[in-house]
Amino acid sequence: MISFFSSVAKAVVLIVSGTVTAVTGWSQAGAPLPSWVPVSVVVQQEGELAALIAELDAPLARDRAMAACRIGLMRNRDVSAARDALLALLSDGEPVDSRLCRERGNWIGDRDEDSSPGREAAIALERVGGSVVDPLISILRGDHPVARENAAMALGLIEQSRAITPLVDALRDESEAVRARSAWALGMIEDSAAVEPLSEALADGSARVRSQAAWALGMIEASAAVPALSEALRDQAPEVREEAAWALGMIEASSAVPGLIGALGDEDARVREQAAWALGMIEDAAAVDALLDALEDDDTAVRKQAIWALMRCIDHDDVDYEELAAKLRKALIGGDEANVKQVDDDLGGFAGGGRRAYPWYL
Repeated sequence: MISFFSSVAKAVVLIVSGTVTAVTGWSQAGAPLPSWVPVSVVVQQEGELAALIAELDAPLARDRAMAACRIGLMRNRDVSAARDALLALLSDGEPVDSRLCRERGNWIGDRDEDSSPGREAAIALERVGGSVVDPLISILRGDHPVARENAAMALGLIEQSRAITPLVDALRDESEAVRARSAWALGMIEDSAAVEPLSEALADGSARVRSQAAWALGMIEASAAVPALSEALRDQAPEVREEAAWALGMIEASSAVPGLIGALGDEDARVREQAAWALGMIEDAAAVDALLDALEDDDTAVRKQAIWALMRCIDHDDVDYEELAAKLRKALIGGDEANVKQVDDDLGGFAGGGRRAYPWYL
């Protein structure tokens, strides 16, 4: 066994502006890096890619995932030699801590979801590029559900239009995870050819798939999706309603305003907040009265989002500023006159938060 201190002695750590940025000469291929070394390492030793490819077959899932992660982080290297090994790893669904690849962060997975060697391989395959699309399509049509899900992820990251038809077909996959990831991938590609099948996916039996389909339609930003998304504002699952509101805000179609006004009365505060954001994005004066009513919402986040939306929707040539300011003060401070002056000073520059494009996290 290599001790911690002997491992440190065999590494050369380069420090740039106080941050560890590279490690050279690590003594043993496959030996996991100490926890203090960030995965922003780019190993510069000759032959490192070959060592990492070999490590994709390591006994421990963590080591296989780490190797795939590090291949994906080789931004200035040709990693095409790793293609076949990464493709073979796509079926590996053994869970590993999603924080393993800390340089990338957990930008492409459920917030609390584990990663896996197969998922890390899918992300790394983006670095291989278009030459891997056809093999990925074959895997997407194959027998292994974990491999199909990870193939869909890789196709979404590569973003080539020739993947659209097989991904649309995968929206009917027997696996919920494959259907959801395929919807995500279609959103990443952002091609209007996917609008109709994604709209149909809003009727999927899985709330996870419906939510992901709504997100994808928001990414594509096609007005043709407004009727289906407006209907999804009445979905039984709050996460679907929230995502539908976000998507309608991204599309910015006035035809979505009536449905979003209705969503301001949703039982779920996150849906109400997202609906207020969407109305602010659309900037239609028809939403002003409803947004004024939302200033009385029990939830602070909803009230603040309604204020931001109002600042975008009001007709500045036809507004009673005294009445509006009184309502804004009440919304911000709950009628506490001791803070009125500060609120008055802040109102002119108040900017509510825009919302995140959620399922980057699926």
